[in-house]
Amino acid sequence: QDLIMDAAEFQEQIKRMLEVYFGQSVILEWPISRGATDALARNNERYSPRVDVAVNTIGINPGNRRAGIEGLWEDQAPRKLKAVTRDLWRNENPRCSLAIEVVFSGSSKHILGDITNASMMGLYGIVVPSNKMVTKVKRIFEYVRVIRELGKAPESLFQNVAIVPQDEFV
Repeated sequence: QDLIMDAAEFQEQIKRMLEVYFGQSVILEWPISRGATDALARNNERYSPRVDVAVNTIGINPGNRRAGIEGLWEDQAPRKLKAVTRDLWRNENPRCSLAIEVVFSGSSKHILGDITNASMMGLYGIVVPSNKMVTKVKRIFEYVRVIRELGKAPESLFQNVAIVPQDEFV
């Protein structure tokens, strides 16, 4: 049974929960170009996604900020969240510690885009589907696992992403 709220309300709930650990570094609807001085700085000729919930968005300048992002994660992340990410790979050059995408609707292509953004932007990515979207999101994630297994995608593709259903995330 779905918790009764829409995606925006759930994002607000996530923000309140994470601010206990990460303070003001939790940002909703974070455009990855905000404040950027690297090659992903604002450019009207290039797509710039918004991450639903981002934590520790310090990787926006030229160079790799992974060490600082990992340090913030290790110092601030709660034990239960660390447990979710324990067996995941780490993004080699993240823009933030945690990139969360909330999936309450969307086509398979949109969901694959959410998984992609979470993976590319976060040291860790978490995709949080509503209870009614869990099966669809897991089917898409299984597709990715199979194409990796067949050697049609890099072994590391989306290996830093966890699917955590809404009720489990709470």
